[in-house]
Amino acid sequence: MVMKTKTCRDCKKEFQQDSHERFQRKFCKDCSAERKKAYANIHEVNIEDCDD
Repeated sequence: MVMKTKTCRDCKKEFQQDSHERFQRKFCKDCSAERKKAYANIHEVNIEDCDD
């Protein structure tokens, strides 16, 4: 395994990733977990909660 250092798009923190993975990560594990949690609750968002 060849590890590659990448920078998270959200928090700009560096993280290690296997360069032979099929899908390359754009976010660190912490930011990815937050995004997954927000996406799981997307059906609960109201129109009033959104910005213009």
